[in-house]
Order: sequence, then C-alpha cells, then structure tokens
Amino acid sequence: FTILNNSFENGLDDWTKPSSSTGTIVDQATTVYKGSKAVSLTNAASQSSVLTQSIAITSDTTTPSVGDKLEAGLWVHIPSGTDHSSGSITFKIESRLPTGEITSLGTWPGTSSITKDNWFHIRTESSSTIPTGSSEVIITISSTIVKSIYVDLCEIGIEEHERQIASVLYPTRGAYDSLTDETVDWQFRFAKAMQIDSLMVNYYAELKPRYLEVWKKIIAKAADYDMKVSLLYEPKIHLNGWISHSDRAEALKAIQSDIETIITTWGNNK
Repeated sequence: FTILNNSFENGLDDWTKPSSSTGTIVDQATTVYKGSKAVSLTNAASQSSVLTQSIAITSDTTTPSVGDKLEAGLWVHIPSGTDHSSGSITFKIESRLPTGEITSLGTWPGTSSITKDNWFHIRTESSSTIPTGSSEVIITISSTIVKSIYVDLCEIGIEEHERQIASVLYPTRGAYDSLTDETVDWQFRFAKAMQIDSLMVNYYAELKPRYLEVWKKIIAKAADYDMKVSLLYEPKIHLNGWISHSDRAEALKAIQSDIETIITTWGNNK
C-alpha cells in the first residue's frame, strides 16, 4: 500500500509531528539507507521524537481495506555512540473509527535485536484485522533513546502467508516472482542489510531470456542502492552445445557477438 514520502526524499512532507513529540526530528543526507535522504530522531533525557502518518481506508487497491491483516516494515540505524538501552523505539500500526476509537493492528516487539552501526529492518507483528467501520490506518514511529537514531524506507502491506508452491524448499521471504520491481528492490535491501556492496549476475544471452530481463532490472536500480553490479558471462553456452553451432569457429563468433553486445549495451553504465 502507498505511504507518501516513505523514504523521506521530501524531508518530513506528509508526516506529522504530534505535540507530544519533544525531540528534534530532521531530514539529513549523511546516514541514508535508500535514496538521498533519511530522518534523524534526536532526544535529550526525558524527551521523545514521534512521527505519524494516516492512510485513509478506501476501495482503492493502493490503500488498506476493512478485514485486512497488515504488517509494516522500517529500516533503522543506531550509531555506535548511542546507548539504545537509554530508551526504546516504538513502531506500530493502528486503525481508527470515525468516533476516535483506536485498535492496535501490530507492533514491533522491541529494540534489543538491533545491530549497531548498520541498517537493520524491523517489522510489526500482527495482532488483529482492521475492524468494520474504520476510517484510517495510522503508522507511528517514535524513539525515547537519548542521542540520535536514523530511520528510512517505511512500508506497509498485507501480512504474508505461506503459499503452496511445487517445491519441497520454501523461500525465506515467501513465494515470489523474480521479475517484479518489488522483488528486485527487496533483494537489494537484503544485500545491503548484510553489508554486501556488489552483486554478480550470470549472463546466458538469448538462451535464458528471463535471466536477461532480471539483469536489466538490476542494472537499472543499482545506483539507487549504491550497489556495484557485474555480469558473469558464460561462454559454455556456445562451446558446450547449449546453443547449437555448425563448428567451433561459429561458436567463437557467437561469443564475440555476445561480448560486443554487453559492451555496447551496458559498457557506459556508471
């Protein structure tokens, strides 16, 4: 579902700082997970920093609906000089009736599992579905930790359920389509969370067109995640008979053609 300005590229636009928020909340470009900006939440003792955003419940497919069971995710960075035991992080989603009644839809359980000096993904644990009559869903990000923490890329969607697939092995993130933008973005984010800064992709030319389409998506998005990418060319597709050729000379010409195509098409990518 759509969260406006969910990676804070437009500063704090579309987010609300309630009157109960006494800390300092600013957008900054030094410690960033995705894009060019993230938000810092900075507190002195006994202060709290709070951000909220409301999503109207409508019939539109980009918004939640009554009966949905939701989960939300957020990327968090706690610097090594910040003592996270000095306070806590709250990340939660709620629904609200027109009468003002609030229902908890899910809360992230705590701060202890966060690794310092690295971006870490936190996710709410669902508690109930959106009740009938609800008018909006509210996302809340708050911190009472003394000094600064950073947050970036907040997302919300339907809680994942294990789907039936024709395999005895089940992917950690659930069944997925490798050609969707959502999957490629998730793979980049997961790699960054593991402190991986480069990816290598197998290249089989026209033998495996789906691999080629995945590569095109990866190279188009790599700069957004400050990720280096490279191709691992497989000449065996021509030399080992995977693609039929009349003789070795023709196979070598096909390899040359593939390499020229790679250089011509992607050689100028930075």
